[in-house]
Amino acid sequence: MTSHEIIHGLAYFIFLIALLLTIYFRDKARKLPKITGKEIRSVYRKAWVESVLKSGDKAQFIQTMRNNISISTALLGATIVSFGLILNAGIIKQNGDIFIAVRILSMISLIGYALFMLLLEIRTLTYIPIVSHVPEAYIKKYEKTDKASYIAKLLHESFDYFSNTVRALFYIAPLLIWFYNVYLFIVATMIISYAMYHEDFGTKSGIVLF
Repeated sequence: MTSHEIIHGLAYFIFLIALLLTIYFRDKARKLPKITGKEIRSVYRKAWVESVLKSGDKAQFIQTMRNNISISTALLGATIVSFGLILNAGIIKQNGDIFIAVRILSMISLIGYALFMLLLEIRTLTYIPIVSHVPEAYIKKYEKTDKASYIAKLLHESFDYFSNTVRALFYIAPLLIWFYNVYLFIVATMIISYAMYHEDFGTKSGIVLF
């Protein structure tokens, strides 16, 4: 094994470890006793749902979900186009370099995951306006919770799906940088991983990318 292969192999190992750690820490952050920014935003979303249900203006659900779906649909289209471009690049660059194949397959896997998460998000968002018009007695009977809590739960899930999408797409950036410099690939991986870690454990409720 050459020094080139060792360096690139270690770089990719660091990338995988960083990716797995962000998944682990995100799950750990959910179980913390302290209030995180994500938890605060969840409280705000539930309060909004309760306010809309109380006002009786359920058209707000439809308008808000429509806006979110429009954004997600645009991202969905861009993701599909990117999937095709990267797949095509992988076919063109087949020259026997194993690490080029690893990069391409990793990017395709991340885009495929992002695509799946986006579809789940859109599916969940389209379900919320329907649930908002269901009598609360049915929701209590079948979901064992009140309407506001159930709609808030669906809203939380849709935000998580979108967050998963963005995280997957952001991890493609270091893989693209890898084509130019392996050390910049490691640095970019560390920066993105730290940003995600900071977002998961932060205590501010400001809007962030992840």
